[in-house]
Amino acid sequence: MAKHSFILVNSWHDSNKGDAAILQGTLWLLSHIASGSEITVIPCIDQRSPLIDGVLRHTLVAFRSLKVHPPALPAFPRRREDWILKVPRAILKLLFPKLIPSFSAEKEIERRDIVIVVGGLYLAFPHKSLMRPPIRLFAYLYPAIYASRLGKKVIFFGHSLGPFKNLWSRLLMRWAFNKASIVVTRESLSAELAGALTGNQVKIRVAPDPAFYLQKSPSGAVDTFICKEIGSNSSFAVLAPRSLGGYGHTLDNEDRLLQGFLAAIKYLNAKGLQTVLIAHTLGPTRAEDDRVIVQTIARRAEQERVKVSVFEEDLSPSELMYMYSRASVVISVRFHGAVLALASGTPAVVVPYYGTKAQGAFADLNLAHLAVSVARGFERRLLQAIDDALTIPRSVVESLGEAQRKKLQEIGWEAFC
Repeated sequence: MAKHSFILVNSWHDSNKGDAAILQGTLWLLSHIASGSEITVIPCIDQRSPLIDGVLRHTLVAFRSLKVHPPALPAFPRRREDWILKVPRAILKLLFPKLIPSFSAEKEIERRDIVIVVGGLYLAFPHKSLMRPPIRLFAYLYPAIYASRLGKKVIFFGHSLGPFKNLWSRLLMRWAFNKASIVVTRESLSAELAGALTGNQVKIRVAPDPAFYLQKSPSGAVDTFICKEIGSNSSFAVLAPRSLGGYGHTLDNEDRLLQGFLAAIKYLNAKGLQTVLIAHTLGPTRAEDDRVIVQTIARRAEQERVKVSVFEEDLSPSELMYMYSRASVVISVRFHGAVLALASGTPAVVVPYYGTKAQGAFADLNLAHLAVSVARGFERRLLQAIDDALTIPRSVVESLGEAQRKKLQEIGWEAFC
């Protein structure tokens, strides 16, 4: 492949290990398909925001030559009032690109051949009210719309989409998904939505989550923890919970999740598997910090005299993958807890909490029976799924992970060439 210059926009924060895994998986894929190409990353956080601390701390260790620029229109500004000036300016820039002076991120888009909007569940807007403007969605889409305005190749890579119940959000998506763009979703349900939004006038492909392209990295912190807490010859299971708050779940569902995980810990212990509660994501906001719910479950387990270990180290996605590779099974509310487990060769059960990413991806992998929604009967179905996962040979899971990596390469060649 001829060398290109790429700009990857909308990277989130390395405290969120799933989004960091998507970014790093995409970078590793590019490094193999387009070796020697120049690559710039634009985070979606204002450089003056307190959230900026540690934003690419793991990624810049793995990819030292990356160039990083602040966003022209941050999806996460220092304060929301900053949008009052920046959103109108962005609209004027789209209308008169040569008249409005360019910020550094826009200059990078002007210089690069290909703009990649890195994936995740950013392109979602569930609100129905017509009066609620999708400003953050516009901020996410702005680099792609600006690049298209300049005639650049735009690739949406590794996304889950929707829902888009608001007219303005649907119009924005149609504006961004123009005929010159390529939309690569990470599961079929989002591809169907993309087709419905665009009347199937856009090139749409389905590829595995980019995190499947990662390789595990040995971790001294993991080895030490397993030696001290588990024992090098003992088997263990990993539970990666997250709070359901903010995603439209009822208090009943929150309680079902807690009770289900406590039942799972007891069930696994009875099977001779020690259980590790892992804080998969450490922020950057309190609502995203899994240490809160991990400690809640650990306290409840202690009250009920159920043995459980807690692991809260700040690992890179590749080190997390190594942790999951050492387990017999991973049960995760965090979608990428399940993805990194499967990529490492470990069977996984996923608990969907929002959107179609988990149930869609597991259906595509013929693992729909291992995606267990939080509803009535959750505990019974969760324990059954754990049993089913434990019967899957590791060789089968390893083959599945290798197949996902090959498919990512195939789609990558098609999209990036």
